[in-house]
Amino acid sequence: MKPVASQWDHWKSRQRLTGPNAAADHANPAHRNHFTWCETHNWTQPYPGGKKILAPKDVPGAYDPSSGTDD
Repeated sequence: MKPVASQWDHWKSRQRLTGPNAAADHANPAHRNHFTWCETHNWTQPYPGGKKILAPKDVPGAYDPSSGTDD
């Protein structure tokens, strides 16, 4: 799962989760839920209802046209 975990690390690096520019609910909820689940389970268990751990681009409902901006 290292390649998928690396994709999530890249996704995480583009979010405003901590630090002086942190923004509550900035990340898409579908992404946040999948990321939190998989990271908590050390990238060994897919999100409930899934058969495999998904890359950020494959998360259903994860389209977020506002990601990257906060107008």
